[in-house]
Amino acid sequence: MFLLTPEQTTFVFQRELVRKFGPEVALHIEVVDIPALAEHIFDQYGGRKKMADPAAKLLMMSIIVDACQSRLEGFNGISQKPEFLSKLIDAMESFEKEGTSASDLRSSADVIREENPALAAKLNDMATLTDAYTALAESSGMTAETILQLLSKQLRSTPFLQGTTWFIDGFTDFTGAQKQVIEAIMQLSDSITMTLPCAGTSDNRVSSKPAVETAQWAFTFCAQNRIPAEAIRSGDDSSECPALSYVQSCLCDSLPAQPAANITNASESIRLFENSSILDECTHVAGAILRAVRNGYRYREMSLVLTDFE
Repeated sequence: MFLLTPEQTTFVFQRELVRKFGPEVALHIEVVDIPALAEHIFDQYGGRKKMADPAAKLLMMSIIVDACQSRLEGFNGISQKPEFLSKLIDAMESFEKEGTSASDLRSSADVIREENPALAAKLNDMATLTDAYTALAESSGMTAETILQLLSKQLRSTPFLQGTTWFIDGFTDFTGAQKQVIEAIMQLSDSITMTLPCAGTSDNRVSSKPAVETAQWAFTFCAQNRIPAEAIRSGDDSSECPALSYVQSCLCDSLPAQPAANITNASESIRLFENSSILDECTHVAGAILRAVRNGYRYREMSLVLTDFE
């Protein structure tokens, strides 16, 4: 049984499992983030490959730009300066992060060719550079793939997911590469439960938009792959901190909050302070944070919400 959480929250979830269910139950639930899951898979089944470091990436990009110069249209005559090559690498890695392949780039170029020929030429060039970069990396004994791409392949080619139960919590959305990992889990595990901070796929609140889009993606994927799926609305109320639940539900919306009803003991979880100046306010908040750290909280467990950064 696995609980998949964002990288910065694994300790928090592990502690909550122990607090609510006791150490004996918590021992049977493995709390992992995606990088830790990758290490677990690579240790158990292999598949770890040598990743190119920044210097190697620059050198390879310089080589392929020189080799592909005659085939480039939008990037014809591009600079070999490290600053520009770094931007090309960043763009390539952004496409990889979102799960966009070279063939996807070419397809997009075909769609917009008449409307924007210059952009279409650059997309075709990025596809050409991506293919050449991948081939050069592999011929050098390295991989141009990211850890998430390798993890997705290993999840699908090994029996690791067979007979497993998964809970995914703490996320609002996923990158394209993360979605490939989650899709493998949805297809190959025995069951998966994903929690998202939204009131269903019809939730139209601004603060819920990323979570709603994630839920829609998950249901669409399940429907396409004939995976049974259902949505369960847990509600917005918390039996432990109902006042805090109410504030959280109203905090990030543009609509004015209505007066809360039937909430008692709000002062146990919410405190209101008023300071005479911005300096006093900042000093007070800093002091509250330091007191929380001395009492055992971690900085990563705290959030500071502002109406205006100015």
